[in-house]
Amino acid sequence: MKKILIISNNVLSSQNNNGKTLLSFFKDHPKSSLAQLYFSSEKLDGNYVSTSYRISDEDVLKSVFSYKFKAGNELDYIKNSGGILKKEPSKIKAESFKSSNMARLLREIVWKISSVDHDSLFKWVSGFNPDVIFFCAGDSLFAYDIYQTVCSYFPNIKKVVYITDDYILPRETLNLFWLLRRRLTYSKMKKAVVEANVFVTISEEMRIEYKKLFNKDSILAFNMSANLKIDNFKKTTRSDFLLVYAGGLHFKRWGTLAVLARALKRFNNENNRKVTLEIYSHQNVDSDILREIEIQGVSRFCGSLDERGVQYALNNADILVHAESFEKKCIESTRLSISTKIAEYISIGSKILAVGPSSLASMKFLASNAVCINDFNTIDFKVKELLDDGFFLKQDLDVLKNKMLKNKNNFKLNVVS
Repeated sequence: MKKILIISNNVLSSQNNNGKTLLSFFKDHPKSSLAQLYFSSEKLDGNYVSTSYRISDEDVLKSVFSYKFKAGNELDYIKNSGGILKKEPSKIKAESFKSSNMARLLREIVWKISSVDHDSLFKWVSGFNPDVIFFCAGDSLFAYDIYQTVCSYFPNIKKVVYITDDYILPRETLNLFWLLRRRLTYSKMKKAVVEANVFVTISEEMRIEYKKLFNKDSILAFNMSANLKIDNFKKTTRSDFLLVYAGGLHFKRWGTLAVLARALKRFNNENNRKVTLEIYSHQNVDSDILREIEIQGVSRFCGSLDERGVQYALNNADILVHAESFEKKCIESTRLSISTKIAEYISIGSKILAVGPSSLASMKFLASNAVCINDFNTIDFKVKELLDDGFFLKQDLDVLKNKMLKNKNNFKLNVVS
């Protein structure tokens, strides 16, 4: 069995989106043949790999101000241990300097001048002695540098590069910090992709566009969710339909959920109904956004759930909701990606309501096999059609299941086997 070293910003996780997707790829692979190098302060939430190595922002910053300290160390998973730094849930705000392009460039400078413990890293990687390096490529420049360093330890090793989100295609912006970051990211990403033995993208749309960009074809892979359907599940007693959204609220998805909540309120008032929407997310929200997404008697924010809680909530729903923002800036960022939650929704088998622009890869994937709202001007009509006239119309998810199975088998053949 091939020994695979996973290099990514996020730790393998049962809850957080990127970590959950990565975990789904390798959950059937022997733990003894997996290792992970990651670049955040996230807690190890499961014993998924044989060994883990972390280089975090906190360690890097400490190394800048202490010449004796070097960033990076091996971690041991201890069940229910509080000894490993736990990443606080991100808070969704209207604007955040921390995620701005200026802040991201300042972060890159800190990583550049920091002192990483390369001796320790080399010893750890050599001790694991991987056959494959699987790199989840994002927009952190330092991650590419460390990936290239690790690759240099094994000149002839098989290299797999996976891209989940678009950071490099042109945007309609005059922000000089973004333009600089885009140029630097593109340069490092191109080198990684061209040198990779296997190139993996998250959607057919990304495959087509990146093939033109890098002159290299890719295979497809997104969240390979386990079957979350609970046989003979008894839903909680209710007077009307329950809609459930379980996922991230970033990229202003919360705004689309707020519009949907208002549409449900109008539907209830006009038809003497009591349809409700429950919103689950590991991300916290500030009070302004909470006021937008919560409507008394209609919608409520329920906070985060663990893995079993998510499974229960999805099985308990009558309708599962997928939401994407209609704002141009968000469309540019999400256009080529497929949401983690879609595979989980499909495994449940319940009706799916998808609200978002038709140009997005997620919406295209669901277009023929879910109830889709692609324009806020039609939301009242579509909601009524779903909840009243057309709720019992057949929804065939087998087509989507077959597509996902094909991608999974192709991934195993090219990466894992």
